[in-house]
Amino acid sequence: MECQYVATQRGGVALVFEGHRYNKVRDGKDGTVYWRCSRDRQCPGRAVTVNNRVKKANNKHNHPPEAMLRNGTNNSASAAAGSGYSASVGPMGSSNVSAQHDSSASMRLPSSIAIQEVLEAQNAAAAAAASLPAIVTETLKYLAVASGNQQMAAFASSMASLSSPALESFERSMGRAGLLPGAIEYLSDSSDEQPLNMALKNTGQLVKKLRDLMKSATHVSEAIQAYIIPSVDAHQSEYIAECDNRLRFISGFTGSCGTAVITLDEAALWTDGRYFLQAEKQLDQNWLLMREGIPGTPTQGEWLCKVLSSGSRVGVDPMIIPFNQWQSLSSQLENCGNSLVPVAQNLVDLLWEERPPLPANAVFPLPASFAGQTWQEKVVEVRKEMNKKQASALVLTALDEIAWLLNLRGSDIDYNPVFFAYCVVTLDNLYLFVDEGKLIPETLKHLHLDASPIHENSGLLIEQRPYKLILDFLKWSVSQQQGKIWISNQSSYSLVSLIPQSKRITDPNPVLIKKTIKNSVEIECMRRAHDAVALCEFFAWLEEEITKSEITELSAAAKLEEFRKTQEEYVGPSFPTISASGPNAAVIHYRPTEKANRRLTPNEIYLCDTGTQYRDGTTDITRTVHLGTPSDYEKECYTRVVKGHINLASAIFPNLTKGQMLDSFARKPLWDVGLDYRHGTGHGVGMFLNVHEGPVGISLRYRSDDPGLQPGMILSNEPGFYEDGQFGIRIENLVLVTKADTKYNFGNKDYLKFETITLVPIQTKLLDPSLLTEEEIEWLDSYHQTCREVVGKALKEQGRTNGYQWLMKETQPLG
Repeated sequence: MECQYVATQRGGVALVFEGHRYNKVRDGKDGTVYWRCSRDRQCPGRAVTVNNRVKKANNKHNHPPEAMLRNGTNNSASAAAGSGYSASVGPMGSSNVSAQHDSSASMRLPSSIAIQEVLEAQNAAAAAAASLPAIVTETLKYLAVASGNQQMAAFASSMASLSSPALESFERSMGRAGLLPGAIEYLSDSSDEQPLNMALKNTGQLVKKLRDLMKSATHVSEAIQAYIIPSVDAHQSEYIAECDNRLRFISGFTGSCGTAVITLDEAALWTDGRYFLQAEKQLDQNWLLMREGIPGTPTQGEWLCKVLSSGSRVGVDPMIIPFNQWQSLSSQLENCGNSLVPVAQNLVDLLWEERPPLPANAVFPLPASFAGQTWQEKVVEVRKEMNKKQASALVLTALDEIAWLLNLRGSDIDYNPVFFAYCVVTLDNLYLFVDEGKLIPETLKHLHLDASPIHENSGLLIEQRPYKLILDFLKWSVSQQQGKIWISNQSSYSLVSLIPQSKRITDPNPVLIKKTIKNSVEIECMRRAHDAVALCEFFAWLEEEITKSEITELSAAAKLEEFRKTQEEYVGPSFPTISASGPNAAVIHYRPTEKANRRLTPNEIYLCDTGTQYRDGTTDITRTVHLGTPSDYEKECYTRVVKGHINLASAIFPNLTKGQMLDSFARKPLWDVGLDYRHGTGHGVGMFLNVHEGPVGISLRYRSDDPGLQPGMILSNEPGFYEDGQFGIRIENLVLVTKADTKYNFGNKDYLKFETITLVPIQTKLLDPSLLTEEEIEWLDSYHQTCREVVGKALKEQGRTNGYQWLMKETQPLG
């Protein structure tokens, strides 16, 4: 049957077949196109077209055809009837719209619309209504194109001359009067206009107000032509407190990595491959999405040089831009005649009337039985490194570094046990810049701030200062210190620029490296602190209940948390659980919400990426399962991801090898058939600290501060594959870097390997064994035997029969 099409809000084409509307999933070979039902992401309705003819459609929709729904009834007889509308436009700035219900008129789609006709009509409507608010614009597109009504097409053209206030008034009155119900429902039903897991934020007014501030002499010493909004806080944290979520406030984008740049005419947002799909869904029409890492995407500096006139000033809050980024961007801008300037008052904060206050949660001590060393022992080691560099002071600004050094933890940032503070270590004293009200009695005693006995000349006295005094103290310290001051070049520009270059050391600091290399106690704690028992219980429950009751992404995540809360030393999640079914799993950092909460079914893939903060360690694990019968393509993709995981887990490499050198080990099985993924393969993990811990990692991206892999480091091993609109696959374990016993030792380098410390079965039903080598099958069987021995013992000791039985079933040998 010949295809019928309508235009979509995004400028694409949707298929209409037997009253149902389908959005395109992907292009296949030889003119084949795959489509899915657009009304409901849980709807199993699918169609395939070949050369603009419907080849097949399964017609397994969980709702009536759209024509019936638009008319508010499930009666098939009423599907033939619709609503007729007549509209007239009054003088400039006013509009009169009347609705006449006519049982003989029909809102049904025309019987046949050729692609070229749709595109031509769509382009005409889009050009005529380019300045209209979204609902008006898309309503007119729908009525002009889909209904075939020539009068409505003329009306769409005339609407283009209305002023913006009149249009807004028209849109409001249309909503109040309940007019155009069919067209409005058309908009809300179209899933490729709706975010997978979040609402679109209209940012037009906010961006306009920010541009006004950029020109205001009250807030900037001289007008600026562009303003930069990073996603980080004053400590350059990846995950931030609500009060620092300026990027989300101004753009609506909720990813953990991004930078907005707003000029007087344009607004652009840069993010990496983890968030491409998410950003597409969350950014409204005011924004350009810049996909970092994709060939042809300009850097922020390149783009600014292109869109700004020479002599332009680019502003940024100097407290939330790292010094090294300032240097690089400033150099780029100067080369094209522009300048980067500090704006002391954050302009977003001026707009954010209900900005939350800085958290003031309690800071609590971490016992040496978990930390492996006292904070005093750590300070002595750090000072030895300072002497080697002839540094008289060390300034710590990263929150996890301060928490690690002083064996303290907090809860100022969700999922990360850190607290807002700065720390300055000199050869004689320690200064902790933290608000006094956060220090509970146990913490005061731990730091000897409660007047408990300590030798005053030991050099281990801590002086507590108010958090906000760090800038004043650093200015004073520069004038007092005779030696050099050690501060990371990733600290904020405001802090680093206070120290003259001749007195500045910006190498990676000793705390950064020591924190990354776990001591024997920390390693033993991290071995204990895994979620294996809870996850075995969870997947056993999921398999049992999937066909008996309605399980959603949110209810599944909540159930998993129930199981984890029963484990010793449980504190909370280490990040929001990524509980993603079917096409949602293709969004790398998907997060279910009440508004977008998909039901789990046995007919598609389910991806669960989850982690926990225990007092004796931090976990991060991903498993991908299929509770029904996977397709051959799903099995091939899954098998290749597992092969890559095994490749990396089995690697042997020289001491101090950069993680970048190992990344291709995990990608090769995918590369072999032209597949890949848009995220790093591994990241460092803290010990009851941040789940993403720098500076080590395994990624194609070069990191200048990567010290190289060393024994005692713990990282994730997490290759994946994502088919947009269909499924996502990721397998993630934590691995410990250990010394390898090799036959030779060329250059006396010492060689290293990974020991996998996460022990949860990898589903074998999703594997295609014909793609596995004997060595890979042997690795899987050995891994699963270890799961049986270690986790099986724990499950039996805790009396968790269901989890134990599931574990034994899922770890049957392949070989």
